[in-house]
Amino acid sequence: MLSTKFNQSQTSLSSLQQSSTGSNNTATSTSVTSTTASSNQSLNGVTVLVANGTSTLKAASYFSNILKTEGANTLTPTDAIPAGTTAVYYIQGQQQAAAAVAADLKLSASAISPMPAGSPPVTSLGSAQILVVVGPNLLSQITTTTT
Repeated sequence: MLSTKFNQSQTSLSSLQQSSTGSNNTATSTSVTSTTASSNQSLNGVTVLVANGTSTLKAASYFSNILKTEGANTLTPTDAIPAGTTAVYYIQGQQQAAAAVAADLKLSASAISPMPAGSPPVTSLGSAQILVVVGPNLLSQITTTTT
């Protein structure tokens, strides 16, 4: 399937190159299919809350932005009780979406669990269907730039 998408991209790109070299000055729009595998279709319509379970400032915001670009509806990031490792919690019926979130964050399936009964590790879930509690193991993914 990936090679098919790649071939479609090459074909579309060739069409674009041919149409742009024509002599009639008309603009042609051609779409190029991405070859990047993404689970964003699984996240459309899913509401995710990312909570920082570490002492690293803005860690929850960083990962919330990643999930937003993957198609999730993200709530305002918050803090959680300190976490030993990253966890992806889901409400009933959202296990597949939780798996997509874990995949987007490069986490194994062992990070996925049903939402804790009683009191989750955040003050409020709001309308979240998925809760990601960022632990120290996820911090190595944060990239920073200095200017």
